[in-house]
Amino acid sequence: MQRTFALFALLAAVTTNAQAQKAWQTEFGIQGGYTRVVVAGSGGSPFDVFSVPGLNLGPVLPASAGLYVVIPWTNKLAVETDVAASQLSSGGSNTFFGIGLRGNYAVSGTFYAAAGGALSYSNGLIVNETQLGIQAAVGYRRRLAGPLNGRLEVRSTFWGKAENAPPQDIYAVLIGVSTGMSSGRAVRSTARPQAARAWTTQLGISGGYANVHEIGGFDLTAVSLPGYGGGLGSALGAPGIALPPTMFAIIPIGAKIAIEPGLDIHRFQGAGTTAFSGNFSARVNYAVRGGWYGALGGNLHYIKSTGVNAVSRTGLNLAWGYRFALTGPLGGRMQLLLTTTKVVAIGGLILGGLWAVAGHGDALLARPTVQQPTLGASAIALVIVTYCYLGWNVAGYIAGDIVDPQRTLPKIMIGGTTFVAVIYLLLNVVYLSALSITELAREPIVPVAEKVAAALWGSQSGQLVAAILCLSIAGAVSAMTWAGPRVYWAMARDGMISPWLARLHPRTAVPARAIVFQSLWASLLILSGTFEQLLVYSGLVLSLFLALTLSTIFRIRRTTVVNPHQYRAPLYPFLPAALVIGAFTLVIYSLVQRPAESLYGAATVLSGIPLYYFWRRRHDLHQYKP
Repeated sequence: MQRTFALFALLAAVTTNAQAQKAWQTEFGIQGGYTRVVVAGSGGSPFDVFSVPGLNLGPVLPASAGLYVVIPWTNKLAVETDVAASQLSSGGSNTFFGIGLRGNYAVSGTFYAAAGGALSYSNGLIVNETQLGIQAAVGYRRRLAGPLNGRLEVRSTFWGKAENAPPQDIYAVLIGVSTGMSSGRAVRSTARPQAARAWTTQLGISGGYANVHEIGGFDLTAVSLPGYGGGLGSALGAPGIALPPTMFAIIPIGAKIAIEPGLDIHRFQGAGTTAFSGNFSARVNYAVRGGWYGALGGNLHYIKSTGVNAVSRTGLNLAWGYRFALTGPLGGRMQLLLTTTKVVAIGGLILGGLWAVAGHGDALLARPTVQQPTLGASAIALVIVTYCYLGWNVAGYIAGDIVDPQRTLPKIMIGGTTFVAVIYLLLNVVYLSALSITELAREPIVPVAEKVAAALWGSQSGQLVAAILCLSIAGAVSAMTWAGPRVYWAMARDGMISPWLARLHPRTAVPARAIVFQSLWASLLILSGTFEQLLVYSGLVLSLFLALTLSTIFRIRRTTVVNPHQYRAPLYPFLPAALVIGAFTLVIYSLVQRPAESLYGAATVLSGIPLYYFWRRRHDLHQYKP
């Protein structure tokens, strides 16, 4: 799984630094079509798949994914990735991941050729394997109507042999539909806009969390992007399983009303058997206010398998959602959505947990029977706990983009830290009231929130809470990808590190090279050790620089005349001194308790000293030049 995360980080670095040119434009697209899977060298019968949109289940079904992104690189060259990631649970869990990364070369205005690689990963009940492959393609593309582009592509992917997966040759004919992006804004239709309408005509692909409960039977939970639709059941030999249709269209019919049809079609043929799934929906969407909407309609699922009579099932489609634009201020909108959703989900967990444990706080008051931790072990645990609060200072990274930072930054930092502390304490009240410390530490080792939710509301709720945790992590990663590279950019601008990192993107004015650098460094860290090792390694460095940064306040207060209208530290010098001493104590105990990880962290910091003097001297020489 570490390689998967590293590949994600590298992909983010590549796409962030790409620059739009003439032959290509940034495009987000949906694809599907015919795929033939052949086990190389076996002489066996091929397995044929027809999926709209594409369905990928890692090494189990290494077909083309349904979602792709094209990022321009040079005048005739673009980087393209198609990706599918999912996890399903039913008495056990299985994770599937497939990604392709290739270069597209524009032979002419409409024809192109492509070559690259692919990675397929599966972990769980079905198969545990990571498989690598190469791919090549030729295609034809052209503008369709309005903002839509279309393409027809012939693709071959050759997967190498792995320990638990045979070598496979994949041959596909795919049709893709995409929408282009230009100068950071969606390419809009030339049709006359209708300002009074809350909806616009759109084509989309969906994915996310879904739970299937068969009355008197099994439960299945899935988290997928793109969604499985009706293809999962047919692919795994359980055609009765149907999730919401994967593709959808928005068709406005009034100021606040739109019709939304949805569909996905899948056909699998091999070893003399055929399975077909047609998954359809139609509903009416009503724009309530802002981005909020409600929807009501119906579903139809048609399934047919060899030797089994065709079956049609109908159902009710009821939805409530929030929509937002993926153009313009994308980073701010996405971060606001992730943060709001995360806080609401955690708030619901706290309220539900407090309600469930009301009057049952014996576990919270019980004396733990486990061995009391030593002072050193407590210090290491505190290093991990401090990660809950580390975001308090991130607002300072983007102070230049904040209105009235002298008044706003203290409110953000103090208010944010207080809010996180309250949430953290309330969550721990729920955890320790539901299960004792002994029970929390007992096998299986899973996130505490997931274990507590399963104890309070059943195993399925534990999986839902696990999805909330993933959302929380996504929000934190998004925030640091946005804010963290500005530190490197500021250091490079001041001559403390390579000036290469000081360059801003000419169109978006973001520190693109600094984002590339951070993504590469994060990828190396992911590949270098376990999760706990990385926490201790980085925790020592963070605690050290926290202490060093806070200690500067004593010199500043002695040497600088402080404007009384500016913010001043309360309880000075006692509170800053306590924080500095506490941070240095964590550094010392980290060195004593976990010397290997701590020494790696110290070596990383020390290696930066000669580089600092080198770039500082070079910066001074350039400034001295007449």
